[in-house]
Amino acid sequence: ANLAGLATLLPGDGPPNYILNPNISCLLFGLVFARIGFLEKGIIDKAQSGGLLMFGLMLILPGSLAKVTPSGLLEMLPPTFGLLALASVSIALVCSLIGRLLGYSAYMSTAIGVTCMLAYPATQIISNECTDTMAATDEEKARASRFVLPKMIVGGFVTVTIFSVLLASIIGPFILRH
Repeated sequence: ANLAGLATLLPGDGPPNYILNPNISCLLFGLVFARIGFLEKGIIDKAQSGGLLMFGLMLILPGSLAKVTPSGLLEMLPPTFGLLALASVSIALVCSLIGRLLGYSAYMSTAIGVTCMLAYPATQIISNECTDTMAATDEEKARASRFVLPKMIVGGFVTVTIFSVLLASIIGPFILRH
């Protein structure tokens, strides 16, 4: 999968640019090989290493905050909370309308839409916590997880991976022009 992604490297100077990013290639190969039975499904659960994997994924997050000064952090708070509030209301309205067209409830549509602000590890953690909290029996938890988790994971990949790249390709030229 990695070699397939690396084979799509576009020539040129600057940072590497791919037709098919190697990380996305690994994800696609994993999905296909699991579907055809070449890879065993649920191997992380069988190895009971989900907690360790989530811990490793969460270690990536605080690294970018190491260079921020306390005054810089305080300056960022008002615009950050303002944008989060505006984005949350906008996502709830737009996703409720689109969800109604697709046959989902406003709550489920909004939850899927909010994945654009969370990204991968958080979508799985929140989905697991919600299903564990709301369901009473193990069977109910499993059924709720099978219903919610795939929608949240796919929603996160689509919004964060695909839509953000499209949006950046549209907005980037405007920002760089000024």
